[in-house]
Amino acid sequence: MREPASNQNPLPPGALVSLADVLHYIAQDGYLSRRSAAGFLGLSIRTLDQYREIPRYRIGGKILYRRSELVLWMEGHREPTQPQVAISKSARRARLDELRRRALEMTR
Repeated sequence: MREPASNQNPLPPGALVSLADVLHYIAQDGYLSRRSAAGFLGLSIRTLDQYREIPRYRIGGKILYRRSELVLWMEGHREPTQPQVAISKSARRARLDELRRRALEMTR
């Protein structure tokens, strides 16, 4: 497999990616067997088979998965991060004073 050609061809003004990069991505976005798809997702084959909402292709008795569709499916299951709780300056200062006081007590 060859590397993306973005450093070979300069991008036209306003372009985000080069045509060569798009073609390289399409070539990389192949079909995966059940075993490969399960490994890609970090699941067992049995667990993968239970997720009926994952897009799949059946050709005869063979089941295939497209890598890009697996990535999209995973992105749809991303859990949001916990927002940090904002604390006031006075509460932060009080907490720091408490930590300093405890540190001083430990050195005595």
